[in-house]
Amino acid sequence: MADRTIKPDDTNDLVLQNNDGSAKLELNEDQTVKVTTGSDAGEDFTINTSQLVVEGDTGNVGIGNTVPQGKLTISEASGNNAPSTITSANTYLHLGSGDFGPSSNGKFMIGFGFISGATNTNSPAYIGYEESSTSGQTKGDLTFLTRDVTTDTAPTERMRINSSGNVGIGTDNPSSSKLEVHNSGRTLDVYRTTTSNTSMLIAGYSDYGVTKNLVFEVWTSGSVYNDTGVYTTFPSDERLKTEIKETSSKLDKLLQIPIKSYYTTKNPEFKKMGVIAQDLEKVMPSLVDFVNVDETTPMVQKDDEGQLLLNDEGKPYVLDKNGDKLSKIKYTKDSLLLFCAIKAIQELSAKVTALENA
Repeated sequence: MADRTIKPDDTNDLVLQNNDGSAKLELNEDQTVKVTTGSDAGEDFTINTSQLVVEGDTGNVGIGNTVPQGKLTISEASGNNAPSTITSANTYLHLGSGDFGPSSNGKFMIGFGFISGATNTNSPAYIGYEESSTSGQTKGDLTFLTRDVTTDTAPTERMRINSSGNVGIGTDNPSSSKLEVHNSGRTLDVYRTTTSNTSMLIAGYSDYGVTKNLVFEVWTSGSVYNDTGVYTTFPSDERLKTEIKETSSKLDKLLQIPIKSYYTTKNPEFKKMGVIAQDLEKVMPSLVDFVNVDETTPMVQKDDEGQLLLNDEGKPYVLDKNGDKLSKIKYTKDSLLLFCAIKAIQELSAKVTALENA
């Protein structure tokens, strides 16, 4: 028997429906196809039982699942049927196939958030894959984009994991290390939720010498150590320096600097010891400087929503012990003070030697 074609004409649609019209298949003369289901549980549109299910009561779509829990649920059959290997054939969702960008710049993105129909150009956020090469079987990076405005503005890339596994935050080219963080202000905050003053905050390891050799530590007390007991090191090669001269005497000046114990307004429960910037400034003013308070300054004042509070001059500030608003605070150049102390020790040693030889 030959195939027969039944089709709508220019003025009529072809409709297949049940007795009460609650379920329909419509082939319309405007070249649209509509499937209508009932609105009660179980009144679903299905293909091959579970290959594709659209629930009549919820509108949820299931692929490989007859009871989709979200707007789209993709699964294998119940039981131990989840893939145990990673291949393209085993993926639950795959963006792209034989398509690629014309200049190694294909972007395979998933958009998130509110869009106002056809009037919006951009989604508020994207996560996706961006090609870096279309040679052979291609390669690329994972990218994460968000925007910080409520207008229809293209989101900005915030993080990237490139094809080498390097992670970049604030940079689209994390080429020099496994993690690069770029920012014009405060770059990294590390918190340990403990009231202990003797807990390790950060630990650094190397496989030099032995596997996972601990090479430096940062503690919640603010102390920094490395495996040689040195706080930090800087290049000090003579070949990189010019106009090298013996420095002037430091002993008399250091003897005028009081060493005091104190508590800070930030941590009033922990006693500390050191020099006060105002005391040092009277004796060795070159070892004291100002820093402008900004969003990176500890104790900078913010409102309940995390926005900077400004003083009468429109500048960020910290509160001193009297409640005054400070937009500039003093700091001491402790590393230079250390070298002054070494010079003073040498002067004392010379005096002792002179007395012994008298």
